[in-house]
Amino acid sequence: MNNDPDSGFDQTPEGRELIALLAKHAPPQPDSRAGAQAVMARLRAAETPAPRGRLFTMRWLVPLVGAAAAVAIAFVVLSTPPNQTTPNTPPLVSDKDDPAPDTDRRAVVIRHDRAWPEIVGTVRNENAEGVTIDAGLKDGLRVGDTLDGPQNTRVRVIAVGVFESRVSVSGGTLVPGTELRARVTTDAQKRAAQFADFGGDPGAFYQFGALVSALPLSEARMLGISDGAALRVDETIPALLKDAGGAPQSTIAAQLDLRTGDVIVEVNGTNVRNENEFAKALGWSLDPRMLSIRVLRNGKQVDLTLR
Repeated sequence: MNNDPDSGFDQTPEGRELIALLAKHAPPQPDSRAGAQAVMARLRAAETPAPRGRLFTMRWLVPLVGAAAAVAIAFVVLSTPPNQTTPNTPPLVSDKDDPAPDTDRRAVVIRHDRAWPEIVGTVRNENAEGVTIDAGLKDGLRVGDTLDGPQNTRVRVIAVGVFESRVSVSGGTLVPGTELRARVTTDAQKRAAQFADFGGDPGAFYQFGALVSALPLSEARMLGISDGAALRVDETIPALLKDAGGAPQSTIAAQLDLRTGDVIVEVNGTNVRNENEFAKALGWSLDPRMLSIRVLRNGKQVDLTLR
């Protein structure tokens, strides 16, 4: 039996040189016993309990940090003023918090306090005919409406235009820039407040002198309108203030004797089924003398023309 460990390799000088080189750079043989002892030592170290002081600190540290954070948040909330508003949010007007008149304001504002919306306008000028304010049909004002001013001053609308009105003053005097207010109470004012965010009432034909809306489908079919599309007159405006210094003029709707509740069927022989078609038909009739409207009134067909 050959006990030479190199007997199975090449015995030439080159082979022996290769064997010596491999033996020099070969890794040491693993010591399995030493490895097992190292693993057992780590397991025994992991089973050793931690000191009581460190465990106690970790157990109470998280609750203490949470309690401190809660106290800080409560301090911030309680120190914030309850009536603080953002810079871009206008405050709402209430009976107990009425702002002082702002003489620089000229625009009419409908306040969007859902519980108590208001119409707010300012005085423009005064002449022999009365005081002119910058609120009108578009803001829901009608002849007979009243507004309140400073020092218990009250005004009454005597003539109304689309964007301005003429009022009479009962007690006291008003100067340009004086602010007047009216609570939204009438149907016209509620309609104006409802559509204020959309730039006005889409069914308002103020210059023509009427407000219209789509007729409910059930009512249209009862009147024999097959497609169920028709317009109902919700309000007529008898006179319109077109010039602040002039007299009110009768509207075309008033001259036609158009009445609240009429159902508009045709304009100049053309069927109208919605506000857009009605506006187009009126646009083609710039000369009021050429305008004719067919309506259903109390179940009967009536033709309206200017006389």
